[in-house]
Amino acid sequence: MTTSLPLHYVGRDSSNPNGEARPLLVLLHGFASYEQHLFRHAGLFDPQWPIIAPRAPLRIGPGAYRWFYFTRTATGPIIETEEQHVSLRLLVVFLEAIRDQRKPRQIFLLGHSQGGSMALSVLMTRPDLIDGVVNVNGRIVPNNAASPSADSRLRGFPVFTRHGEDNPIVPLPMAHRTRDLLMQHGVSIDYRDVPNIGHGFTPEILADSSQWLKDRAETRTAQPVNDAPLR
Repeated sequence: MTTSLPLHYVGRDSSNPNGEARPLLVLLHGFASYEQHLFRHAGLFDPQWPIIAPRAPLRIGPGAYRWFYFTRTATGPIIETEEQHVSLRLLVVFLEAIRDQRKPRQIFLLGHSQGGSMALSVLMTRPDLIDGVVNVNGRIVPNNAASPSADSRLRGFPVFTRHGEDNPIVPLPMAHRTRDLLMQHGVSIDYRDVPNIGHGFTPEILADSSQWLKDRAETRTAQPVNDAPLR
């Protein structure tokens, strides 16, 4: 689907569109992937939830896009900070537009790899836009510490994280540092190391996250809107 929004996306509507506002799930793919990578698993999530899957803005090649470039090293990836900042700004504008146009009851982000890192970047900078994050094999990138205005909103914020014990791209210590930083901010995190998935994900992880999302949607009160500029 091509729109005037800053990111190309695909989506599905609620199976029961009766005018009632419903939670919206936004799927964020990883490096060298595209919007269908997670969207093809949309059937694992509540059919009454509309789903949107945007494409990262930076093209690598046919069917391959990125949120930011990175260099692989022995201790983990070193990212291109400026690319990440530009992509984050585009993603924030996209989420603001989707919120204003569709007026969902809540917005939840689910990201894999770089998509997980982007979801966590939104959490750390604009938590007012979202109501929960599912992160699979992503991590908080450098220079995305919570701003003072965002920090108070992080207390009790729900985050679901699964990370491969044998992850060769984002080593486990990086995931543990992300977990510990989120806990320092008072985030309510459901964290688990998962064996034998490397840097990938499984349908079982997505199914578990689907139940977690339904539980959070039933209990979480939508946060007040804060249109402060991205810091």
